[in-house]
Amino acid sequence: MNQLGCTFEGEEGTIYVDRGQIKSDPALRTIPIVVLTSSREEQDVVESYNLGVNAYVVKPVAFDKFVEVVKQIGLFWVLTNEVPTRT
Repeated sequence: MNQLGCTFEGEEGTIYVDRGQIKSDPALRTIPIVVLTSSREEQDVVESYNLGVNAYVVKPVAFDKFVEVVKQIGLFWVLTNEVPTRT
């Protein structure tokens, strides 16, 4: 299984992104995987895209800006992005 490590509230956590399981399953393949992180490390960006994520977003520190970014991400995937009607 491919995995992407990340940190939650100062504790180490792991998000599992398994291209073979998620992206090859017809019921799941069009669900976008968005990484919302504080990391600007190039290695993290590259690893995320290599694991099959659809977007990598560095979250702002200020809460009001964070909320706005989350809203923009949601609007993009719901209103702007085109997905096939059949998978």
